[in-house]
Amino acid sequence: MRYYPKSAQGIEMNMSAAEALGLLDQWEEWDGDQYENDLIYDFEEKYGVTPERLITFDDSRGGEISGLKGFENGATYLLFDKGESGEEWEAFLDVLADNQIDVVEGSWSQLA
Repeated sequence: MRYYPKSAQGIEMNMSAAEALGLLDQWEEWDGDQYENDLIYDFEEKYGVTPERLITFDDSRGGEISGLKGFENGATYLLFDKGESGEEWEAFLDVLADNQIDVVEGSWSQLA
C-alpha cells in the first residue's frame, strides 16, 4: 500500500455550521460514514451541490492520512471537488458568506 496525493475544498462542519445550514438533525445523527449518510443526501437536495464526502482528518504517524495542509487536523470537513462551479455553487457560496462560513482549500496524502 502507498500514499496517493489528494486535494479538495471544503467547509468545516461542526454543530454551529450544521445549524446555520439547516442540517443540525443530520449532523447529530451522523455515524462517521464518509460517503453514505443523510447529511450528504439532504445537503445535495437542499443546495443542489454534491459534496464528495464528510471526513474527520486524522494526520497521525502511520495513519491513513499524511501531510495534511490547509485543513485542521482533528476537524471534520464537508469536502467538494476543487473545480466546483455553476449557479448552484455560487448560490451556496452566498449562503456560506451570509453565515460567515469559510471555504478552505487543502491537500493530503491518503493510504490506498
